[in-house]
Amino acid sequence: AKRARAGVPQLVQATQQEMDYLLQLETDLALAANWPEIGEVQDALQRNGYWQGPRTAQPGGSKSSPLKVTTEAGLVIWVGRNARQNDQVTFEKGTPNDLWLHVHGLPGAHVIVKSNGQPVPEAIIRRAAEIAAYYSGARSETRVLVDVTQRKYVRKIKGGKPGMVTYRNESPVQVTPTRES
Repeated sequence: AKRARAGVPQLVQATQQEMDYLLQLETDLALAANWPEIGEVQDALQRNGYWQGPRTAQPGGSKSSPLKVTTEAGLVIWVGRNARQNDQVTFEKGTPNDLWLHVHGLPGAHVIVKSNGQPVPEAIIRRAAEIAAYYSGARSETRVLVDVTQRKYVRKIKGGKPGMVTYRNESPVQVTPTRES
C-alpha cells in the first residue's frame, strides 16, 4: 500500500497534464479557421488514441501555418492557433529575448513578439495580449488576464504533448480580446 500510495502524486500530475492537453485540443477545434487546422486536431486525437474514426477529408490538405501580424512599427507578432503551431511559434520562431504571451490559466495561443533586441513599446505588448486573449478559451470574455514573459523563461514540459509548457517571471496584462487587423 505504501508503494502504491507513493506513485499517486505522479499519476495525478500525468492525468492533469493529459486533461490540460485535451482542453487545449478542444480550444484548438473551437478556434479552427480552416480544414487544415481541423485536421491537425483530428491527427492529434488519433495519435494519442482518443479517436479511432476515419480522418475527415480536407480540401487543400496542407498543414496550417501560424498567424503572422506585422505592426505599424514594423515588429512581427507570431500567433500559434493550435498545439503544433504553439510549439513552432515558441521554439522555432521565438528567440530568448523575444516576448512570449499566453492567456492566464486557460488553453490558448502562444504569441511571440519579435523584439529584435530592442524594448517593445507598451502599445504593442497590449496589442499582442489582445490577440492572445482572442485566440484562447476566453475569447468571449470582456476582460482577460494575459501573462507576458521573455521566451527564455518558457520551457516545454518534460515528456509533455505539443504546446504544453511552463513559464516563470511573467507580468500580467489585462485586456479585451480583439482579433488581429
